[in-house]
Parts: sequence; C-alpha cells; structure tokens
Amino acid sequence: MLSPTDYVDPFIGTGFHGHTYPGATMPFGAVQLSPDTRAGNWDACAGYHYDDTSLKGFSHTHLSGTGCIDLGDILLRPTTTNPEPDAEGNICHPATFSHRDEEATPGYYSVILKDEKIKAELTATTHVGMHRYTFPSDKPAFVIIDLEHLLDNERIYEASIEQMAADEIAGMRRTGGWTDNQYVYFAARFSKPVQNIRFLKDKKEIRVEDKLEGERLQAVLTFDNTDKMPLVVKVGLSQVSVENARENLEHEVKDFDFDAVCAAARSEWGRVLSSITVEGGRTGDLKNFYTAMYHVMVVPNTVSDVNGRYRRHNMQIGQLPKGKVRYSTFSLWDTFRAWNPLMT
Repeated sequence: MLSPTDYVDPFIGTGFHGHTYPGATMPFGAVQLSPDTRAGNWDACAGYHYDDTSLKGFSHTHLSGTGCIDLGDILLRPTTTNPEPDAEGNICHPATFSHRDEEATPGYYSVILKDEKIKAELTATTHVGMHRYTFPSDKPAFVIIDLEHLLDNERIYEASIEQMAADEIAGMRRTGGWTDNQYVYFAARFSKPVQNIRFLKDKKEIRVEDKLEGERLQAVLTFDNTDKMPLVVKVGLSQVSVENARENLEHEVKDFDFDAVCAAARSEWGRVLSSITVEGGRTGDLKNFYTAMYHVMVVPNTVSDVNGRYRRHNMQIGQLPKGKVRYSTFSLWDTFRAWNPLMT
C-alpha cells in the first residue's frame, strides 16, 4: 500500500512561475537544503528552475512559493578540481546535470554532477542539513563553502568561516535583502578530517595565519578520497550563535548515518501527510493533492533552537518555555487567501 509520501513530487512548481524548490526539508523545518541553479532571477525565487541544466551548489535556506527572492545561505559545492578564481573572481563554477539523474521525495534529494561524476545526496532534520557526496574513486575530493553566494542582489554586512577542529568548520553571515539583518550561524562536521583548508577573501586567497575573522567569505576544503568512501557532511543552523548551531547539530544527528536520517525524515512526512486521507480519484489527482499538502507544510519555518532560544525582531535573544517553538518566514501576501484559512 502506498504512503502519502509516494504521491508527492517536489519538482511540481519548480518550472514556469511556481517558485518552489525540490530539495530536502522537514515539516516547518529551519533547514531547506536544495540546489541553486540561478540567481537574481524572479522565475527562480526559490533558487531553482526546472529549465536549467547546471547548478552552483547546495545551500541551506530557501523560500517556497513567494514573489520575492531571498536566502540561499551557506552554499556547499563538491568538486574534483582544486578551485581557483577565474578572471571574474568566480570560484563556484556551475556543474552540469540532467533531470534523468535527479530524484526528489519528501526529505530526500539526489543528483549526479555530470562532468565530475559526483553523486550528491541531501536529507535533513529540523535544524540540520545532511549531505552525502560520492566522488569518483580515481579523483581528489574538494568541498567549497561559499558565504558570498546570494540568490539576489543583497548586502552582506559580515561573514566569517573558521576551522574549529579537524572535522569541524563553523561561521556566520548577516545579510540584508527582502528583510534586513538576517543572521545565520552554522556548524558543519565531516565524516573525514579536513586535510587542508584555504580561505578566500574578496575572491583572493588569504593565509590561515592572517586571522581575518569577519572577512572570510569562502573556504576550499580538501579530503582524502583514497578510502573510496563517501563524504558525509552535517550542517547545523541557528539564528542565535555558532554554539547553538552546534547544539542543534549534536541534539538531532548523533553520527553520520545518512540513511537513518533520511528514513526518519520520510517517516515524519508520512505521519503529517496522513492527517488527511483521500479516497477515490486517479493517481494524478492524489499526486496533485499530496504535493500541494506537502507545500503547505514547508512553511512557516522554525526559527527557535532546541534549547528554546531565538532572535527577536529587535535583534535581542528571546527564550521560549520548554516545549514551545517559534516560527517565522510568513510571506502573508502569498498565503492569506488560502494557506491561512486552511491552517485555521
């Protein structure tokens, strides 16, 4: 017997003016981990458009169904080529892909980067985005962390990347776009130690010993690929602090078991989608219904951490009572006619 999740097609809405994304998220999750195929284009307010055949990488925050462009925070790009800035200063060169090599279900997304033959898989918990990169066994493995990546012409007020341990990179950025003073902190842990790290500032390489905190926008990480094992990355997010991002990460993902996290995400989506049971109709009708219901539940987004702390609109840090959750990303212009009455 099919589950409601079997009828959901996250690619619905990613073409024309749909403004949805196909990546991995949880019901009302803080993380929306998805590929970005273009920027600064209204048809791709969610960072992805089905007409595209190349992608820039995978970022952790996205809007869904809005008429404004924003977010696209903390982009990761796996590559087999040691990246160097080109004449325009770009370091995340687009990776070609085919829709034949894509798969998306609630809580899971995968794609093959055609030229480099890298398989990228994504899943998520409420506060954590999880990546699994399978590199060709005869190629080196690099991952770019790009805090300069934006989906629109926003302002980056500050950004920093720092290596905290052999297997951990952390940082933050504060931007202004659709809304001002958007804080995103992250803590990323890797299933393999980082062999080497290069920081770049203003698209020019800087030395680690320069200690330019607050000015590091990009980092290139090198990993051992001789063991022929996939690289798993788990990235915790917070709007409060790096420490909270790390606490979110440690609370929700104990190890690097990608398949277990993916299975838990699918199970949770099955539970919430099963709140409405549909009988009769054709397969296409069920597909339309449950995909629409899925899109109803990707917003609003959790903005409080597992310890109940959250950033208020006045930028002060609030504390919720135990068991309470704070939500945001209310695009009321896009939701007042149908979403708000349905939720009521």
